[in-house]
Amino acid sequence: MKILIAGGGRKIEYLVKSFLEKGHELVVVARDLDQCKALARSFDITVIHGDASVPAILDEAGAGTCDLVAALTPRDPDNLVICQLARKVYGVPHVFATVSNPHNVEVFRKLGVDNVVSATYILAKIIGRMALRSGEDEEHL
Repeated sequence: MKILIAGGGRKIEYLVKSFLEKGHELVVVARDLDQCKALARSFDITVIHGDASVPAILDEAGAGTCDLVAALTPRDPDNLVICQLARKVYGVPHVFATVSNPHNVEVFRKLGVDNVVSATYILAKIIGRMALRSGEDEEHL
């Protein structure tokens, strides 16, 4: 499977390692030039310095040949644009986005991004469940 990852940060290196171990072909597009250089030195992948919400950058990355585009930037509007371009312009069958604002999960879904994750929402759910379990444990003492 050919995967385009748009975004940077510490999580990208882990994802690249994980996907390469599973035999996937990767392209990473990131705005941070130093991170691009580090990824290109560390892995045998295509790394493009640029903004993946710009069609010319997605052209350069070969978005039209990808099976999956993962928009992982810290900016929700950019992630939405990346996913919509990937799906509607480049015909990418699978798009995935992370969102910072949990309220954007439903907005993204309504706009055609079927795979959306909010770390904030997930953390809130986990903490809420832990708090409920903790209260139950105290009642049984």
